[in-house]
Amino acid sequence: SPGSACSRPCSSVSSRAAWLKLCCTALQRASWTAPQSHAAREDTEEQGLLQALPGEAKKAQGGEDDYKARLNMLRQDKNKYATPKHRFAVRFTNSQVVCQISRPTMQGDIIECMASSAELPLLGCRVGLKNYAAAYCTGLLLARRMLKSLNMDKTYKGVEEVDGEEFHVEEDEEGDRKPFKCVLDVGIRRTTLGNRVFGALKGAVDGGLHVPHSVKKFPGFTKSEGKGQDDKYDAEAHKEKIIAGHVCDYMEAMKENDEEKYKRHFSKYLDAGLDGDALEDMLLATHKAIRADPTFRGLARLTKKDGGKKRKLLPATKVAAKSSSYKAKNTRNGQVITTNSGTYTRPIKLSLAQRKDRVAQKWEAFRSKIAAAQVDEDDE
Repeated sequence: SPGSACSRPCSSVSSRAAWLKLCCTALQRASWTAPQSHAAREDTEEQGLLQALPGEAKKAQGGEDDYKARLNMLRQDKNKYATPKHRFAVRFTNSQVVCQISRPTMQGDIIECMASSAELPLLGCRVGLKNYAAAYCTGLLLARRMLKSLNMDKTYKGVEEVDGEEFHVEEDEEGDRKPFKCVLDVGIRRTTLGNRVFGALKGAVDGGLHVPHSVKKFPGFTKSEGKGQDDKYDAEAHKEKIIAGHVCDYMEAMKENDEEKYKRHFSKYLDAGLDGDALEDMLLATHKAIRADPTFRGLARLTKKDGGKKRKLLPATKVAAKSSSYKAKNTRNGQVITTNSGTYTRPIKLSLAQRKDRVAQKWEAFRSKIAAAQVDEDDE
């Protein structure tokens, strides 16, 4: 600025050098910013490192997955090299339960079998697709489907009638083939007492899979108060959760206290004509339908109409197998291509000379239009 040290006249080389030095100092002071604190520098560095990390490391840093627990599940003994170690993964979304059986490879996980609670409406369970009872049905469906694909469904039938008792399929081993074994994978979900992931676990075990577990996390388990005392496990309490007894009790209590809230809260149940006893009968019928035929039939997804509140049944589509003598016959007539299934339009690729000629024609048409408009103005 005028009058500052940088605007002084320079009459000699030494004064010119001093003037340049003053100019540099002034510029440095103008662009100077306060230094960041130690914590701010650490945050900035951490964000930069996190952006440079690969996808799996980002998940680990962001708390989306526990790769240390995953490594412990996948670690295999050296004397069992190349023997797949299967995982029984249970995940919950806002609208459904998803269960998968996968095995790890160097290229990534391979899904051996999958089941979703969105399939349950086609099997009889029309409402409540993410509660404890739905998790049990989904685990049961996955177990029966996996065993059927291995031709082991008749050897290992599991528990055909729900009782809530502790059951391990390896204790009832029959035949030459060992039961299908997998370990439970809950992801980053907290394994609290009575969590819904253990409903899916109980369904898979009752379906005939060998999943190592204990009853310490099942509903109805009570830890001993003092040393030397035995823990207690109430199988009836667990059975009530499996057949949605807790939902029935809540429905009755809400109906007595606030009937308006009851009609709003359980509107889908009432539209389906389900109350306490009917809900239990529906779930038991679903268990029988799963055991009768666990094959994939389709999904029930929320449609976009009516605010996404109505479920539309999407049956499984079967792709027709093409015969060995099938040959595609495509013929072209100008821009129209005719195939075995119909016709469609595809423009012909033009050469450079043709494109230049096309542009010249457009310019000529544009100039003619401008000239015609100018002649009309002159006539007026």
